[in-house]
Amino acid sequence: MKRFLQRHHLVRFLPGAVVLLFGVGVAGTLIATTPKPPQAEAEERAHAVSIQVVEPGLRAPAVSVYGRIEAAAVTELEAPLAAPVAAVEVREGEWVEAGTVLVQLDATQTRLDLRARQAETRQARAELATLKADAALAASEAEEQEGLVLLSNAKLTRFEELYERRMVARALLDEVREDAARARMAAARYRAELANYPNRIERQQAAVARAEVAEERSRIDLERTRIRAPFSGPVLAVHVARGNQVLPGTPLVRLADADSFEVRATLTGDYAGRLRSQLQAGIPVTATLNVQDGQVDLTLQRLASAQKSGRSGIDAFFRLEAGPAVELGRVVDLRISLPAQPDLVALPVQAIYENNRIYRVEDERLVAMAVEVVGESGNGNGYRMLVRSPGLRAGQRVITTQLPQAMSGLRVAPVGDRIAADPAATRSAANGDAG
Repeated sequence: MKRFLQRHHLVRFLPGAVVLLFGVGVAGTLIATTPKPPQAEAEERAHAVSIQVVEPGLRAPAVSVYGRIEAAAVTELEAPLAAPVAAVEVREGEWVEAGTVLVQLDATQTRLDLRARQAETRQARAELATLKADAALAASEAEEQEGLVLLSNAKLTRFEELYERRMVARALLDEVREDAARARMAAARYRAELANYPNRIERQQAAVARAEVAEERSRIDLERTRIRAPFSGPVLAVHVARGNQVLPGTPLVRLADADSFEVRATLTGDYAGRLRSQLQAGIPVTATLNVQDGQVDLTLQRLASAQKSGRSGIDAFFRLEAGPAVELGRVVDLRISLPAQPDLVALPVQAIYENNRIYRVEDERLVAMAVEVVGESGNGNGYRMLVRSPGLRAGQRVITTQLPQAMSGLRVAPVGDRIAADPAATRSAANGDAG
């Protein structure tokens, strides 16, 4: 019975299913055979770009690097003698001129020492004057003694004659002879003493000189209690305070020499090689430094002889005229002028892709071209990059618009009112772009 009912229902719905399948087939046939309208072909989009007509020529590139203001000469002023600190006249960060008193040490002991040395000098000079007076007296006495010798000799001669005539006794003649001998001996002593006076005077003059040196040394020590700035520059550190007891060699103040201020910048080997060749040829290398009051011109003094460990370039040192506004240790933006080079093209930054590629326009399509970025140029037309490529020719058009999808073959449409010529194209190649 159950099977009979299932068969009855299947026979009941079969005609409807056949009709439905027939309708679907007819509809599919109609749709498939319906004629289709022709499809319109998609038109390739042309990207609007601005272009520049290039003109390679002789131009002076520049390179911007970061540098640090440093001082080649930094001195640590130390205590010259043992004394308490009487006063500290400066503070860290102040700008001082040469000769300014920075620290005053207590000078009581040095003043006493100077007075003692002055007294010793006066005593030595007085002894020298006394010795010279004694020498003059000794010379006079020696002269008088020589006269007595002459008289005693004359007397002896007379008595010898009288003795020969038997007019005087032998004892009297002997007495006169003894007197004459004593006179000669006294004269000899006077001569010897007088001959020694120059040596005694010279020794005393040396004593005076030693006393004067000791006095001058004490005077210098007194002056050295005033610790003065040996040159103009900023005070980098103060190590003592009033009342500190210092010994010889104790650090007092650290000071930088303004005349030794320079900007240290690290250059890649290529740039450093160019600048070294320029220096060796006697051609000055200049740079500009942007400060609050404007620009400061710098001159390259020297290049490091070797690359330091941990650094990727060679250090270049530029002479800087320092002043109170210059901050030692400050990182600055330095623009270095490089030697002029031929066949360079000035392009805006937007024209350069990945720092080594540009696109020129040929038949309204882009053509990629590899370039070497030599430096930068800044003039009345704005900031530009100087590039070089063997394939760049005068009159070629280069896009100056950054396209995210830029590639060779991309269709572009230069915007007529945005076409700009190379800002240096009208200049003489012999004169170059001073950048």
